[in-house]
Amino acid sequence: MNENNFLSKILDYGLKNIFLAKDFLISVLIFILLNLFSYSLCETQKSEFLSNIISVSAALFSIIIMAFAIITTYTDKEYILAWIEIKKYSGLITYFQFYLYLPLVVILIALFNWFFFTQNILFL
Repeated sequence: MNENNFLSKILDYGLKNIFLAKDFLISVLIFILLNLFSYSLCETQKSEFLSNIISVSAALFSIIIMAFAIITTYTDKEYILAWIEIKKYSGLITYFQFYLYLPLVVILIALFNWFFFTQNILFL
């Protein structure tokens, strides 16, 4: 059964391949270190820190969306059809989807943390 939804494509690629990739491990390590560092900050610094994280994540989301738009609109129809023919276009779209979801997740976590930091509740 070959489904074309995002989750099935990620599962076909293998969660082990994703979670053991160097860039993913480095990102998780940086995320953990920054969260540990944020505990020693005062409330105003935490708020500024989280707003910076939200801004950077939103900028990354915009850059990835822009790159996807450029690739899909400025390429020849034959080029995209060739990618489809060799069965690599679906993988390319999956990578864009995955890297679009990551900044959104970071934005949601940062907003969640920002809400709880302003309410004096410590979460992450």
